[in-house]
Amino acid sequence: MAHTLYFGTPEPDYNFILDLFSETKVRTIRTSTVPLVQFWKQTEQRLNELSAELNIDCKNQKLCFEYPTNPTKGMGKSSMTDLMILCENNTKVAIEAKYTEYVKTKTNSVGTWKKTGTISNKKIVLESWIEMIKPFSKNLNNIDEIDYQFFHRTASACYNSKNANVVYLLFYDKNTINFLPNYLKELKKYITDINPNNNLSFYIWEIEIELIKPLHNNPFVVMKSYDVYNIYSSKLYKI
Repeated sequence: MAHTLYFGTPEPDYNFILDLFSETKVRTIRTSTVPLVQFWKQTEQRLNELSAELNIDCKNQKLCFEYPTNPTKGMGKSSMTDLMILCENNTKVAIEAKYTEYVKTKTNSVGTWKKTGTISNKKIVLESWIEMIKPFSKNLNNIDEIDYQFFHRTASACYNSKNANVVYLLFYDKNTINFLPNYLKELKKYITDINPNNNLSFYIWEIEIELIKPLHNNPFVVMKSYDVYNIYSSKLYKI
C-alpha cells in the first residue's frame, strides 16, 4: 500500500514553518536563519526573481527548509541545505544563507576536516561527496583547500539532479558589509576549484537588511505578527 509520511500537517503554510523554526536552537537575530525565513515569506516574488536570473522554468516547485542530503557511503552527517528548491525537470537550487557567519566563522577546509575523528570513515564519506559532484565538474582541483561545508552543499545540489544551482544568499548590514569582499573572494576560489561544467552554476544574492528594533522574544514567534528586519536593496548575479 502506497503511503506518504509527514511531520505535522501534510499542507504546511508559512506560519507552520515558523512554528517549526521556533522549536530549534536558533534564538539570536544575528544568525542567517532569521532573515532567510523572513526573506522567503514573499515566496512568489522571490521565485520570480530567482527564475528570471537563473533562466530556469521551475514549475510545481517544492521549497524545503533544512533539506537533508545523506552521504551515500560511510557514516557521515547529512548536509543540511538552508533552503532547497526542487523542480519537476530535475533542476535543483540549493540556497545557503550567510549573515554574520562570514564575519566570525573560520574556514574548515576539506583537508583539515578529514584529518580529525575517524579518518578512514571520513575518507569514504568524502568519496561520496566527490562522486556526486564529478558529473558536474570539468575537473576537480585542490579539493583539500575547499571549505568542507561549501563542498558538501555543492554535492547536495548535484545529487539526483540534471541541472544544479547553488545560490549564496548573503545578508549584510552596516556592521558586516566590509567583510563581504573577502568572503566573495573565498567563494570564487572554491568555485574555480570545483571547475563546474554547464550543468552546475553558482550565484550570489546580496541583500541589505536592518534590524527594525531590539528583540527579547523568540524571533520566529515574533515574525507571525511583524517583520524583524527591513529588507532594502538586493542584487542577484552569477559568479
